[in-house]
Amino acid sequence: DGVINYILSSLDQSKSRPIFVLGESFGGILASEVCLTLQERHPNVNIGGLVLINPATCYTRSRLYVEAPPVSQITMSFAYITGLAKLLPLFADSYQMPQLLMMLSSEALPSIIDTPAREAYMGRVAFSLADKLKFMPRETLDWRLTRWLEDGCDVVTTERLKDLSKQRVLIVVGEVDEALPSTDEAKRLQNIISNSEVHVVDGAGHSATCGSRVDL
Repeated sequence: DGVINYILSSLDQSKSRPIFVLGESFGGILASEVCLTLQERHPNVNIGGLVLINPATCYTRSRLYVEAPPVSQITMSFAYITGLAKLLPLFADSYQMPQLLMMLSSEALPSIIDTPAREAYMGRVAFSLADKLKFMPRETLDWRLTRWLEDGCDVVTTERLKDLSKQRVLIVVGEVDEALPSTDEAKRLQNIISNSEVHVVDGAGHSATCGSRVDL
């Protein structure tokens, strides 16, 4: 309801202006439900298109579904942090890891750090990270896995997804997503949503499918 209200308030009286709804991972579940709700309750809103990036509509068929819930039940702090670290490879790919290592070894900088002032700011922030960095609480991880992802998949059913055929839908997925079976899910969704198109990003994992690789 919060997203729907935000969209309606931003449109004001100009409901003929097209809007585009984009969701990545769990956001793919949310974006789908937002579009479906707009269709049902606010048919006068002009939805220009829906973009789903590695949508978590396949969460219950994923490695993340198998490997993450046990981590959320670990009570010892060090063991929990270790468990979180073991989940990270599910989200990265062969492009990200070398880039990260180059940044850590001062051989490269993120593309946004393109001036001496920004580089100096990044250095100041980096030295303070150890005091500021907080790991996701176990209860938060459990909530997101169950209330967001698992319950979300129960809401956005195959029958419900068929109604998205009224919209233009673009499905963008990473070729080597280890967290979710995104390429298989793209094929499934394309069979369900008649007015949909799939774009597979070569070599991309779950968390780096877009960014500089894709111009949506």
